Amino acid sequence: SSGNVIWHASLIEGPGSLTAVSSGANAIYQNRNMTIRNTTVKAYGAGGIEGNTSLTPRLTIENSTVRAYGSSRGAISNFTSIVFNNCKIIEPEDGKIVDSEGNLAAEVLIEPIDETYDLIIGQMPVTSANASDILGDGVFTYDADNKVLTINGNFTSGLSIWSQIDGLTVKVTQDATLTTTRLCLLFEANATLTGDGKLTLISNDIGIQLNEATLIIEDMTIETDCLSGIRGMPLDDHLIVRNSTIHAKGSSSAINDLTSITLDGCEITLPEGGYIDGGCIFNSEGYPATEVIIKPIEAVDYPVLVC
Repeated sequence: SSGNVIWHASLIEGPGSLTAVSSGANAIYQNRNMTIRNTTVKAYGAGGIEGNTSLTPRLTIENSTVRAYGSSRGAISNFTSIVFNNCKIIEPEDGKIVDSEGNLAAEVLIEPIDETYDLIIGQMPVTSANASDILGDGVFTYDADNKVLTINGNFTSGLSIWSQIDGLTVKVTQDATLTTTRLCLLFEANATLTGDGKLTLISNDIGIQLNEATLIIEDMTIETDCLSGIRGMPLDDHLIVRNSTIHAKGSSSAINDLTSITLDGCEITLPEGGYIDGGCIFNSEGYPATEVIIKPIEAVDYPVLVC
């Protein structure tokens, strides 16, 4: 018997960590093919991760950390094949799940080969191996030393950007448009958007979502045409706009559900009579505005009086 039985083909992925424990059986018992992708899995039991040999399951581990321990039945066993993609066996040191006599290793640690950053473009995790051209099309580059993601043109359709890098700067060097059915930009750590290019976000989901993060939009132009333009969870989400132009259109709301909104050198020019209350921009009638334009405050040249 096994503690956690998975009957069908399975995919385990995501930024979190999955821990499976069984005191007297397998921590994970897999009947069909199993893929572990871009995540961390820990399995501790009499057996760690075991396949059902009669159903010939295959195990694929992609860019993930897997630590498995089996006190009596081996750490990883009974899969017809095990495929590694951008990861390798760290323990045992000889890089094998079985020894020369075919005995199963009681403990196995698998880790990604390349350094992985807390940043995903579409479905592609950003790593030290692909940072210089993340998608292979010359659009996205990442400078890990300075935490700068550069966008050099239009997005590939259907992509979204997800970041947990505290202090990330997204620099748009030329006009760029993202058209997708998904959430466009998700920041789960403090970030800055800047650059000479105009960033246009078009989606029937959210344009920019904050989750316990402060976003600074500085010296740039952003336009959104989405279900919601810029939105918080809200938990502890703050928007600061400095010397920038934002044209946010949202069929439900333009800028809403934030903890606070700060305009530095900017003002609301649409809707007329629009105002900030807490973390939302309202129209003059007191409803969340569905279209908002924020622009830099123009300097006033006063005449010089010569006496």
